[in-house]
Amino acid sequence: MHRVAEEVRGLFPDVDALIANVKKFFVKCNSRTNLFKQTLNIPLPPQPIITRWGTWLSAAIYYSDYFVLIKDFITNKLNPRDAISIKKAQELITKNNIAEELLCITNNFRCLPQTITKLETTGISLRDTFEIFNNITTTLKQLQDIRLQSIRTKITVILEKNSGLQQMKQVLAKLQGQDIQQLSITPDDLKCFQYAPLVTCDVERSFSRYKNIFRDNRHSFTFEHLKMILIIACNQIVTK
Repeated sequence: MHRVAEEVRGLFPDVDALIANVKKFFVKCNSRTNLFKQTLNIPLPPQPIITRWGTWLSAAIYYSDYFVLIKDFITNKLNPRDAISIKKAQELITKNNIAEELLCITNNFRCLPQTITKLETTGISLRDTFEIFNNITTTLKQLQDIRLQSIRTKITVILEKNSGLQQMKQVLAKLQGQDIQQLSITPDDLKCFQYAPLVTCDVERSFSRYKNIFRDNRHSFTFEHLKMILIIACNQIVTK
């Protein structure tokens, strides 16, 4: 899904440049942030991180939802001589095609960031995960806009190359009582797949917990203390 989101970003370079330049002139500038808050009664513009899944799409949807207000603020409240990023943002947001492109992204991909968030959920069953995944892939394959042909192609190619996904579909079918002859797995092992994740979020979270436990200021840990810290971390996971 993140690769599809990246494909969307590549299709709309003007939107990408607008988001990037607005992010630039707000970073480390409290005066502009305060001016925005005083002028507009809406949330601050998101500052997407490209490596964080779906955040760019969420930002594009924000600009579409508040386009008139954001355009008025950028063109009338900011001085282009203060920063190059302001000048570029003013040029981009007054382009004739920018509002249409933002609307296209919102109408066709509003569900994608929400789906990514759902798939990141810990403890979701394999059946529910596939239901979420199948819904979004069906939606993406049915896109009608001619500009989005590459998105339909992208999702098809990704699915065809993912042999592990096909195997997990067989596991799910086996869990649901179907007789899958080509799947050799014992009943005890099959039960372990009921909550098998289709995404790598839990693995990445484990890396973060590992780094948190073995910080530079924790080199004097005893083995007993380490055991206690691990128990606390595991209990926090279960609670969540």
